[in-house]
Amino acid sequence: DGGVGHAVGLCKSGAAGALSSAAAPTDTMGAFATASARAAMTGTRGVGVADRPSLREELWTEETSPSAPAYLTAFALRELLSILHDSALAAHHHRVIAALVFVFTSLDGVCVPFLPRVLPTLFEMLMQPSAPSALASPGSTSNATSNLFSRQGTAPHLFVGAANAPAIGMNTLSPTTSTVSTVRPAPQVFNHLMQQLPALVSTMRAHLQPWLPQLVELVLRHWHGPLLLQVLNLLEQLTLTLRHAMLPHVPKLVPLLISVVECDASSQRVPSITAIAALEGFGPALVDYTSLLLPATLGLLQSAQPSSRAQKEALLALQRFATYLPLSRIACELASTLLNLLKAQDDVEVPVRQLMCHLVCQLGSAWRVLQDQVSRVLAERGLSWPEYDSLVRHALANDTASLLGFMGAEAKRMRKPPLPVRTAQSKLAIKQAALCNVWGTWQQTTKDDWLEWSRRISVELLRQSPSPALRACAPVAQMHAPLARRLFQVSFIAAWSELSASSRESIVQSIELAFLSPSTPTEILQELLALAEYMERHDSALPISVRTLGEVATSCNAFAKALHYHELDYYIHESTQGSSRLVEALVSVHNSLKQPEAALGVLLAAQQRSGLQVKLTWLEKLGRWQDALQVYEQSRLNDPRASEFVLGRLRCLAALSEWGQLARASEQVWFALSPSQQAEAAPLVAAARWHCHEWTRMSEATCLIDETSYSGGFYRAILAIYKGEYAEAQRWVDCARTALQPELRAVVGDSYARAHAPLVLAQQLAETEELIAYKQCEAVLRGGGGGGALGGAL
Repeated sequence: DGGVGHAVGLCKSGAAGALSSAAAPTDTMGAFATASARAAMTGTRGVGVADRPSLREELWTEETSPSAPAYLTAFALRELLSILHDSALAAHHHRVIAALVFVFTSLDGVCVPFLPRVLPTLFEMLMQPSAPSALASPGSTSNATSNLFSRQGTAPHLFVGAANAPAIGMNTLSPTTSTVSTVRPAPQVFNHLMQQLPALVSTMRAHLQPWLPQLVELVLRHWHGPLLLQVLNLLEQLTLTLRHAMLPHVPKLVPLLISVVECDASSQRVPSITAIAALEGFGPALVDYTSLLLPATLGLLQSAQPSSRAQKEALLALQRFATYLPLSRIACELASTLLNLLKAQDDVEVPVRQLMCHLVCQLGSAWRVLQDQVSRVLAERGLSWPEYDSLVRHALANDTASLLGFMGAEAKRMRKPPLPVRTAQSKLAIKQAALCNVWGTWQQTTKDDWLEWSRRISVELLRQSPSPALRACAPVAQMHAPLARRLFQVSFIAAWSELSASSRESIVQSIELAFLSPSTPTEILQELLALAEYMERHDSALPISVRTLGEVATSCNAFAKALHYHELDYYIHESTQGSSRLVEALVSVHNSLKQPEAALGVLLAAQQRSGLQVKLTWLEKLGRWQDALQVYEQSRLNDPRASEFVLGRLRCLAALSEWGQLARASEQVWFALSPSQQAEAAPLVAAARWHCHEWTRMSEATCLIDETSYSGGFYRAILAIYKGEYAEAQRWVDCARTALQPELRAVVGDSYARAHAPLVLAQQLAETEELIAYKQCEAVLRGGGGGGALGGAL
C-alpha cells in the first residue's frame, strides 16, 4: 500500500513501538517524555533531553508554611536569580538587580540564609572579563580616571601604591560554590549593580564578612576604571560596617584612598569626600599613614571652595583625625590655614575653634610659638573663646591631665554613632478593592481575553502582595510575564491570608465563573486547577465544590487531579443516588490514567456495596472493547437505529481497528443520525474512510469535524497532501499541533503511560511534515508535476 494512510500509519505504529520499547527508568520518564514532546511538537529531530534550570529545582529553605517570611522570600529570590542566569532575558537584568537589593534591604535578617546562593552570582557578574574595567597598570589608567584626577598644566598624577597593588585573579567567589554559569552583564546592568552594592553591604553588615575578600578584590579590580565613585561608596560602607575585618587590607587600600584625595580635580570634590569618609572608617589603624593622610586632607581643605561641602567635610575629618593622629606634623601649616579661613568666613568659626583646641592639647607648651598669631586674629575678629583660653593656660602650665580630659571628651563627641538597628518589614498593606476588581470575568470572551486576564491577575497579586519579597518582583513581572505565572500560586496564598471574608468570596466567585465559562481556554483552567491543588496542599483549600473541580480537571485531561476530586466526591456521596455518576467518572479517570485494574476494582466495589448495574459505557471505559461490541451487537438486533447503540458500536469498531466494518456500519446508519450525532461520529468515520482509501467520503466526513480540533486539522492535512496542496497541508498540521498542545502539556510531565498517546499524535504531525517535505522535493525533481505524481502514487 503506497498511500498516505500507509505512510502515516507506519509512522504511528513505529512511534508507538519505539516509545513502548524504551527501557528507561521510572524516575526519568517525565524528562524523556518532555524532550520527546518538544521534538515532536516542533517537528525537529535529534533533540536531547533538556534539563530544567537547576535553580528552580533546588530547595532553598526548609520552611514549608507560606506564612513564614523565608518561604515566600525563597520563592522570589530563586525566580529572580534564574532570570539573572538567562542571557536571553538580559533586558530585564537591570530590574532584577533592583528587586534583589530591595528584598535584602527590606527583610534584612530573613535574607541572611540566602546570601550563599545570591552573592556568587553577583560576584561572577562583577568579575567578568568584559566588565567595564579591569585592574590597570600605572601606565594604562583609563581616560575617565585621568580626566578626573588631572590638574591643569600637569600630567595625570599616578596613584600612590598602584605599582605595588596585588595581581587580581579569579579566586573562589564564595563559601558556597555556584554551579550555574552567569551571563556577562551589559554595561548599564554592571553600573547599576555597582551602585546597589553599598546598600547591600549597609544592610547585611557583619553577615557579609565571609565574602569580604571578594569585595576587596572587586574594589581593586575596578579601581582604575570609570566607576571609581561607586567603588569608593562601596569601600566607605565596608569600612563603616566591617572595620575590624578590613584591617588586614589597610596596606592595600589606604594609599589608594589617599591618592584619590591628592589627585581629585573635580569641581565638587565628591571622590575626595567619599575617600575621606572611607578612610575615617579605619580609625587608629591610620597612624602609620599620618605623613600621607594629614597633608592630603589639609590640601583638600585649602583647595576647596568656600562654604562648600568639601570644605565642611575636610574640617570635620580633621577633627576626627585629631582624636587619634598627631596633628603636630602639620601644626604650623594647619594653624595658618585655619586662621585664613577664620578671616575670610564667618561660618567656620566652630570647627576652626575645635581644631585649634586639638592643636593646643597636642602641642602642649610648644603652643606658645603660635599663641600670639592666633590671639591677634581673634582680637581682629572680636572673638572670645573661653574654652580655648582655658586649654592654653593648661598647656603652658604643662597640665597634661586637663588636656587629656579634653581630648577624651572630644573623642567621644566625634565618634560616629553606631549604625541603627534595622527593623525588617514583615507585611505590607493590600488594596483589596483593586485586587478584587482585577479578578472580574465579565469582559472575557476570547482566548486572548482570558490570557490577558490571567496576566493582569498574576501581576496585580505581586503588586498588592503583603510580602516585600514578592512585591519587589512586580516591576520585573510587568515586563516579563512568565515570572508572574511562576509566582502565581505563592503570591495568591500570601494575599489570601490577608483578605477579608467578602474579598475572598468575590475571588472564589470569579474562579467559579471562569470554570463554568465555555470560552475559558484549557491553559487558564489548568492554572486555576493547579492553584486549587496548591491551596489545598497548604491547608487553605478554596471553598469550591469538589464536583466542579473534578469535572473541570477531567475536561482539561488533568486526570490525576480529577481522580483526587472524584474520590473525595465519592466518599461524600457514596450512599446517595449520585453514586452511579461518580462510579462512571472514577472508571473513566482510572482508564485515562492507564489503570484498568483500579477501574475494574471501582466497578466491582460499586456492584457489591450498592448493587449498581453495569452500563455499556463502563465497559468502554474499562477498555473491554470486544465485550462492549458484543453487547452493542445484541442490542442492535432489538433496536437497529437506537443512537446510543449505534455510536457505541462505532467506537468499539474504531478501537478494534475494524476499519472496513466501521465504514460499512456507518454507511448503513448515517442518515438516521442527528446532526450532533453525525458530528460526534465524524472523526471515527473519517479515520475509517482514510484507511479504506475512500477519499471523497473521507472529505465528506472531515467537513463535519471542528477544524480547531486535532482530528479536524490532521485529517484536513491528509486530504490536502492527497490533492497536492502542500502549503495548505502544512497550515492544517500547524492547526492540529496548536490543538494538541494543551493536552500534551497536561500529561507530559506526569508519567510515560499517560503521555504515550498524545506523544504518538505529536509524532504523527512530525512525520506528516516530513511527508510534505518529501512530496515537495519529489515535485521539484519531476519538474512541477507534483500533483499528478502524488495522485498516481496514491
